[in-house]
Amino acid sequence: NYDILSSVIQQLDPDSHREWSSVDQQLLKFAEAVSSYRIVGHHSILVVDEASDLSGSQLELVGRMTRIPGLSLILAINEEGLVDLPRSLLELAD
Repeated sequence: NYDILSSVIQQLDPDSHREWSSVDQQLLKFAEAVSSYRIVGHHSILVVDEASDLSGSQLELVGRMTRIPGLSLILAINEEGLVDLPRSLLELAD
């Protein structure tokens, strides 16, 4: 989970330092970065390729991340992997 969030935060805010003691702190930093882009009229898009390789906890984290206003999710997954997706992510699908 730290790797996913750290990578995304680093892309949104390259000047941020990488010292967080919890996933919740990272989520807060991520939400702040998305909000700062939203304030200036930008929309953030999170692209997750090969989502079938993510663990259950990582998929849950992605679901938590999508609840942040100003963020859209593109989740690339094969048909077999759809069975393992949490219902909360499936309900967000268009």
